[in-house]
Amino acid sequence: MLIFKKTWAVDVDQIALKAIRKLRAKNMTFWQRVKFVSSNIFSFLAPFIAVFLSSIGPVLSKAALNAAVIVEAELKGQGSDIKRGAAFRLIAADLKNQGITLGVGVTVQMINSAIEAAVAKLNAEMEKQGS
Repeated sequence: MLIFKKTWAVDVDQIALKAIRKLRAKNMTFWQRVKFVSSNIFSFLAPFIAVFLSSIGPVLSKAALNAAVIVEAELKGQGSDIKRGAAFRLIAADLKNQGITLGVGVTVQMINSAIEAAVAKLNAEMEKQGS
């Protein structure tokens, strides 16, 4: 099993916390808060905020990052649908081994969001290494 630093979970948590802090900022007017909540940025961040502020967030993010690394190594050159399906199965199996049931503690949407975030994290790391 691969071991990773917890930096990814911290990065996502920091993004969620910044969004919440901005929403709670005392210098924001009511209409600024309404505008922020209805903005595309909040729509994008809302599922991440819900997932990663829950107790399942760190477990799910670690499982997704591990699955993304494994799938990228083993299925290099395959289509994204095949990789997503393989990553989903790996994550579901990992969560099941930890006693987390799909549909009860975690949803399909949460897993798909975690996969997207893990892939984005890996792509960012690859770009950093390339420069």
